[in-house]
Amino acid sequence: MIRRRSAQPSPRTRHTRLGAFLSKSTRGDVFYGIMALRDVQVRRHLAHENILSVQELLLPSSSSTFVDVYVVQESMDTDLRAVIKSQNSLSDDHIKYLMYNILSGIKHLHAANLVHRKLRPTKILLNRNDEVKISDFQHTCRREEIRVWMQLREETNECINRCDHLQHLRMVFKLIGSPNDDEVRACPTQAAEFVKSICCPKADLATVFPTATTLALDLLERMLCFDPKKRITAANALMHPYFSEFAHDDTPEAGSALECEVLPTMDCSTDCELACLDLDESKLREQFLTEIRLYHPE
Repeated sequence: MIRRRSAQPSPRTRHTRLGAFLSKSTRGDVFYGIMALRDVQVRRHLAHENILSVQELLLPSSSSTFVDVYVVQESMDTDLRAVIKSQNSLSDDHIKYLMYNILSGIKHLHAANLVHRKLRPTKILLNRNDEVKISDFQHTCRREEIRVWMQLREETNECINRCDHLQHLRMVFKLIGSPNDDEVRACPTQAAEFVKSICCPKADLATVFPTATTLALDLLERMLCFDPKKRITAANALMHPYFSEFAHDDTPEAGSALECEVLPTMDCSTDCELACLDLDESKLREQFLTEIRLYHPE
């Protein structure tokens, strides 16, 4: 399996071990190696202040037998989940700053025609310099590969054996309300039947978030939509009056090169398809060496 281990960090970087991906014991280790390769490839292309960059991949001691890959990246102190779970209350200005930076990173990702797919508080990294970075692009895929119902389908398929997914969906619908018939039609039959079985009225956001400002509630209302066609985009969210004090950049993000360069051998939308790629240990090692040499042209 891929294991992450940090060496002694410098003030601005750290060495992270993406290890044992070439273990011959299980096919799963190669699979996690593919995911790690996807992550560093995507991050190499996505140069943006709100995306955790890859500064270097260290050369292995042996190009023919190495099983560990070390990536040098910016040192981040914590993640958003830890901040949320802490006893420190966040002011509206702090929340606004975090949201603006997260949306800026998402806008750049979407401009590159990519979707993160696993974005959650633990993937949002923070440091003492008030920098906000989106991390972990192992599950990233092209926008045309994803469907409105993909994430819902993945969770629904596990609901039989994992009640936490059931509870998760119920909590979502308790906040945004159960989708209407038109919205449910975008789901496959199995998922649609499951969604219809959960009947929840939409919550009053002002009651759920009593300290939120009127503008913050309006933005949340536009973001928390089940139907992506009705949901506000990251680019438009950045132009919302809630962020009026920030300087807006109306120019499109540079990312067109990604359409032909990113993930040439991993153009898949689901983890299951990734596992079926024709990449054995030797081919995966070659792929990593190609990526490593980009940082060491000598």
